[in-house]
Amino acid sequence: MAKTIYLVKKNPESKKENTEWMQMSGEEFYRFTHSEEGKGRYFIHLTDDVGYEADEIYIESGYEEFYSWKQEDNRHRYLVDCAKDTMIISSDVPVTGGEELLLIDTIQDESISIDEMIVHKEMLKKLREALASLSSDEVAIIQTLYFSGRIVTEAEAGKRLGMSQQAFNYRKKKIFSKLAKFLFVKS
Repeated sequence: MAKTIYLVKKNPESKKENTEWMQMSGEEFYRFTHSEEGKGRYFIHLTDDVGYEADEIYIESGYEEFYSWKQEDNRHRYLVDCAKDTMIISSDVPVTGGEELLLIDTIQDESISIDEMIVHKEMLKKLREALASLSSDEVAIIQTLYFSGRIVTEAEAGKRLGMSQQAFNYRKKKIFSKLAKFLFVKS
């Protein structure tokens, strides 16, 4: 049966090659870590979480070693936790039920067009670039007209921005013309 071993450096300032260790009982280790002498000292917890047959060890380390171990321990625990809710299957496993199909054939979604998704992403990229090319006044016009949270007329939008409805309409058309040239240029 596995036991727990507690190893503490006799001299906390010692280097790896010159370190002498004290082995403590659980009670002694608890008292030590809660004493003034034990404050600010770091311990790595080594355990076998696969077979549970090896001894469990608490061993003193420097801060850098502890920090590195803690990051890896956190990552390991996260992956173990994720594995509880994950089932791994192969996509080339035959599925029976009439004719024999591969699993990948049964999970394909024919309703999604990869070509359409690519075109859509490209259009969004072009739109972002086109909007980035607008001046701050032009952006204000677009925001007032389409992103104000409610439907507004050109007259209301123009009034908010300090211009007539006709001036607002003219500027809006120039903006759309600019965006159209930017978006629909053949590459």
